[in-house]
Amino acid sequence: MKPLPSRKIIRLQGRDYAAPGAYFVTICTHKKSQIFSHIVNGEVILSEVGEICTQEWFRSAELRPRVRLFQDEFIVMPDHLHGIVWIVDENGDLPELFHFARRTDPAITGYGPGALTTIMGLFKSEVTKRVRTRFNDPLFRVWHRSFHECIIRDESHLMNVRRYIKRNPMKWR
Repeated sequence: MKPLPSRKIIRLQGRDYAAPGAYFVTICTHKKSQIFSHIVNGEVILSEVGEICTQEWFRSAELRPRVRLFQDEFIVMPDHLHGIVWIVDENGDLPELFHFARRTDPAITGYGPGALTTIMGLFKSEVTKRVRTRFNDPLFRVWHRSFHECIIRDESHLMNVRRYIKRNPMKWR
């Protein structure tokens, strides 16, 4: 029996993804299926699946006290979404941008409660459950495996990411 191929590590090694920070996240649909929306003259028209996705995105912040999400930092495209996830400190304060929070305990893998990977996994799971229930299809695949993230480094990077999110529908073909 052949060993399974090892997965490429896509997260920044040594980074504590549960520490305060701002992350630009992109999540794609399964097989790039255009199930979330369609674009008309640069404007996003959400499908029912896109509506569920949007509701669950903002519900994530309601359920998780250390997560902040803002309307102008989120867009649902036909086959992917972009958003900025802010993980705040225990006082609820927004973080300094790109404060490199190194894991202090090597046993911490970045998948614990409050970590970006956990937050995104729970979000994707809730969307999938609701879509499968709504369309009575227990095998419906919404998501591509994993997600892409980029740690927002400074105010200039944040402005560029916000601009990219806002302009994304206008660049859609």
